[in-house]
Amino acid sequence: MQIYQNPKFITVTYFEKPKHILFDWVKLAIPLEDLKTLHMKAYEVAVEKKVKTLIAETSKVTDVLFQECIEWFGKDHVPRLAAGGVSRIITVVPKTALGRLTTKSWQGAVQGIEIHEVATLDDAIKLVVE
Repeated sequence: MQIYQNPKFITVTYFEKPKHILFDWVKLAIPLEDLKTLHMKAYEVAVEKKVKTLIAETSKVTDVLFQECIEWFGKDHVPRLAAGGVSRIITVVPKTALGRLTTKSWQGAVQGIEIHEVATLDDAIKLVVE
């Protein structure tokens, strides 16, 4: 079930088996308000469907996430996710050095949720907890 789509940046999809939400990133430099919108829509589905795992497919990105987005995600949204039942975020690591650097940035802002890094989406699916 598609939750959100902005072809320039991301598609967010809910999967029933195994139960997870996939954030398929094309470009990370998304405006903060758009980031909030997509994450709040995904949060609503995560709570409704009792999703424990989010997958960030970032292997294609070559840019960076804005600092204000990193701060909002880590300080405001991650505690909300944890309270809503999300326990794990799995990142398919970007192939570029710049992409990997920004991934480390937002991961460093996360507390209270397990963080895993994998090389492929198939590897991420194997780590989904239901």
